[in-house]
Amino acid sequence: MRIVHVNTQDVAGGAAKIARLLAASQREAGHQSCMLVARRHGPGGRVRRFDAGFAPVLSPFCEAVGLSYLDLQGAFGLLAAEPVASADLLHLHNLHYGYFNPLALPAISRAKPCLWTLHDLHALTGYCNHPVDCLGWLSGCADCQRQGMDGPEPALDGRTGLTRAGGLRAQGAAITHRARALAYRHSRFTLACPSEWVRRQVERSSLAGHPVHVIPNGVETDLFAPGDRAAARRELGIAQDALVVGGVASYGVFANPIKGGALLLKALRLLWRSRPDLIFLNVGGFGQGPDPRVRNVPFVENPADLAKIYAAMDVFCHASQAETFCLVAVEAMACGIPVAAQRLGPLPEVVRHGCEGLLCDPGDAQDLAAALERLLCDPALRARLGASGRERAVAEYGLERMAARYSELSARVVEERAADRAVPPPMPLDELPALVKTPALLAAEGYGPGTAPAALDDAAGEALARAFLAELSEAARPPFAAVLAKVLDTARVFSLRGQGRFEEALELLSLLNAAWPEDMALLRTRGVTLELMGRREQALEAFQVCLSAHPPQRDVWLNISDLWRAAGNLDKAREALDAFAKVDPYLRGYNWRCGLLMQEAGRHRRAALAFLREVKLHGAPEAEAALRRSLRALEHCAGAFAGEGASAGKTT
Repeated sequence: MRIVHVNTQDVAGGAAKIARLLAASQREAGHQSCMLVARRHGPGGRVRRFDAGFAPVLSPFCEAVGLSYLDLQGAFGLLAAEPVASADLLHLHNLHYGYFNPLALPAISRAKPCLWTLHDLHALTGYCNHPVDCLGWLSGCADCQRQGMDGPEPALDGRTGLTRAGGLRAQGAAITHRARALAYRHSRFTLACPSEWVRRQVERSSLAGHPVHVIPNGVETDLFAPGDRAAARRELGIAQDALVVGGVASYGVFANPIKGGALLLKALRLLWRSRPDLIFLNVGGFGQGPDPRVRNVPFVENPADLAKIYAAMDVFCHASQAETFCLVAVEAMACGIPVAAQRLGPLPEVVRHGCEGLLCDPGDAQDLAAALERLLCDPALRARLGASGRERAVAEYGLERMAARYSELSARVVEERAADRAVPPPMPLDELPALVKTPALLAAEGYGPGTAPAALDDAAGEALARAFLAELSEAARPPFAAVLAKVLDTARVFSLRGQGRFEEALELLSLLNAAWPEDMALLRTRGVTLELMGRREQALEAFQVCLSAHPPQRDVWLNISDLWRAAGNLDKAREALDAFAKVDPYLRGYNWRCGLLMQEAGRHRRAALAFLREVKLHGAPEAEAALRRSLRALEHCAGAFAGEGASAGKTT
């Protein structure tokens, strides 16, 4: 069987880990199994990358108004290209994080048998991955409260008299929710949930009606196993008699509000009153932690290396506000480490209170601190719960058990499709917002030519956005229209800059900055424009405001690095990149800039490696061109070295 796993990326995160393990186990069983991702780390033969299909004008507009991913065009071209074209089964995983348009699902699922594993609840909502305690998704996300966790509602164009968005993004979430629900009704797929709790949420959501199966996630219990505690602590530089609590998350537990960093920090501060030497290992974190006793350990890809870090812990703590399974808790259990967690979502299914760990009341820092204190002061209890956790992980959550369940379900999905070829009809156009009726979607749904270019230029994107505005009521239209005007003006700024008309670009930016004073992306654009004009001090002032904002515009560090590199100060340029590496070393542009610095320092081999990472992650043309330059430089150096060697040989 030819199986293609579709996910955001192939390494970081629980979904990537499960997809990668499944693909490997399927290859061992004789199947042809690969991954198709938006951001690639692994080797090309087993992992392929596809372009999300960002649309100028349309994409920034959709992002600003909460129309999540409805602009992306790349997914509509998947069926025509390998590895999807020859696949017998598509195994879908995370379809969010800015790469997959959910309205491509009907066409894809009509053409190919699809199995979709839900690693979070994003598919059920109009915006978020985890609604936490918000139940708006049950009624269509019409009053989205969850978005406030990620940042305040943006201010609107003062020139129109609109001072706040007035639920702009909430309206966008509701439109997105309706569009997704329509796509699901016209799709055919089977769902796999990692827990009974997720299955219950699915059955009362817009996904209800599709077949649902529960398959708990699995871990490599031969690799995640009790290890040498003393050796692990020596390797990490931790005293043998120290008490160590740990947590694991992509980017660390304090970087994402969903992971419960604020609650955990409150609990730790309570513990530090009586145990000031207690260490917290924040696995996945970058840079400095929120307290000197927090030790950040960068993301660990190799499971054997991660198992060593678990071995250094006395207790594993998972304070997340929302989960669908909690793979890291099972990894800790498999390593014989007792778990402290909140009594919410699927956690009681995975970590049984008093058996594999201790559960606390949700949101109660004192209760969490008490659970940790009880475990830390009782070595016998830790040993008993740790042994029980190891036994349960091997019996219930082994990789082989998960792989066998998915193998059986995958075969059933393919067989059922072969036996019943009835497929849902195309989505009715009158139920879709005008904004999504791109040539690619129309072709995929049978309303246009059989093939259509996925790319949208500025004019096409603007036309779709204006058609969308025309559909809105007069009361709802003004804030959306203001955002579109800002997007078009910003595009005009970029066009003027590209023509070298910097003064005109800056004049237009001044108007935009005055009208949208809280828009840090616009202020960043101003800083870049000033930098291009050689006005570095003013550019740095703008960048510093972006960094001090709430939430801060962290990727401004990349622009600061550009500024210092242009000024010839490579040390400061490197410092800026180091600062950004603590935030997100996988963002587009980071590795490319690292390569440019290496190039300028004459370190072409390391530059080539950095450019290669950028190409693998993002398929960036600018990195491909830079990579070729470094390779040519390496060839030249090798040739010169060979020539010098030959001359030396003749001399001797």
